[in-house]
Amino acid sequence: MAHLYSNMKFLGYADHIESLRNKSVLAPVHIRIKPKNHCNHNCWYCAYRYDNLQLGEDMAETDEIPADKMDEIVSDIIDMGVKAVTFSGGGEPLLYKPLPKAVERLSKAGIKVATLTNGSNLKGKYAEVFAKYATWVRVSVDAWDDDSYSLSRGVKHGAYSNLLNNMRNFIATGTDCVLGVSLIIDKTNCEHLYDFCAEMKDVGVDHIMLSPVVVGNVVA
Repeated sequence: MAHLYSNMKFLGYADHIESLRNKSVLAPVHIRIKPKNHCNHNCWYCAYRYDNLQLGEDMAETDEIPADKMDEIVSDIIDMGVKAVTFSGGGEPLLYKPLPKAVERLSKAGIKVATLTNGSNLKGKYAEVFAKYATWVRVSVDAWDDDSYSLSRGVKHGAYSNLLNNMRNFIATGTDCVLGVSLIIDKTNCEHLYDFCAEMKDVGVDHIMLSPVVVGNVVA
């Protein structure tokens, strides 16, 4: 786990460090792909949708990468020799239909694959492909029960319970993929951190990332 998230990983890429000295251009070690802008959650603090932040100001929520363009991007990544790819949003990457094919192609070419997700669609073919090929998956949770989850994310009651089931089923596959969760701390959930962490430990996740909520470039 320490190796997976070490801030010293760059030392393993001496050729890239040297390229800075001689001003040569190498393929990036890691890239992030945001395949679609639509999300099935409506989190009040989302940096792409919160009124006081400009990250999503010019974002069209209906946009996504066409399937043929994703095939082209994957081919280019393989040809360039990129080492790792993370899928994220924008929107919810596990709602992107061409994603399983892209993940499989990248992994079979020796490229490490990971994703950030709300976990609602971490099931079926999406769970299967990430369980088989991914290095890590990190699920954004940010609440501690069905009531709080529904309120903070604008989803139907029971979605939190469904999420826990998705994670348990993912772990039950016996996957080597590291499954983590993240929680954005605000004034509504700060008193529930211990219980939340205890429940995630019971679910069987590998790690928990705790971060402060940021809205309007200030800590709330």
